[in-house]
Amino acid sequence: SLGSIAVEGVFDIPKDPSLAAEFETGTKVYVDEDGVVVSDEVGNKYLGKVVADAAASDSFVRVRLSQ
Repeated sequence: SLGSIAVEGVFDIPKDPSLAAEFETGTKVYVDEDGVVVSDEVGNKYLGKVVADAAASDSFVRVRLSQ
């Protein structure tokens, strides 16, 4: 069946709370080969910018997707 995919907008992207990563508003974020949101651009794909602070214990980070 046909579906749709969003390429713009703001989304809650799951993150691994066991990594204790914190993200501040405005930070560029990337996704690694395992699908984990990271702030390190080396070897990772650009995802977008954080639009709301995410604490280490949060299970998601709110990101505005960028193309």
